[in-house]
Amino acid sequence: MGKVTFSGQIYPDAGSIQYQLHIKRVFTKPMIMGIADGMVIHNGKTIYQANDLKVGLITG
Repeated sequence: MGKVTFSGQIYPDAGSIQYQLHIKRVFTKPMIMGIADGMVIHNGKTIYQANDLKVGLITG
């Protein structure tokens, strides 16, 4: 993971929270893996942001 930014908190009564992923790259070999930037948005304000998240996908 690259840079992570926190600028707020989420409380149990927060209501609607939006998650966004911007997939930048997908690899298929040797396993399926994606690289993305992600954000958590509450009341129209980005409160968490992380760059270069890596996720591997395993098929069943």
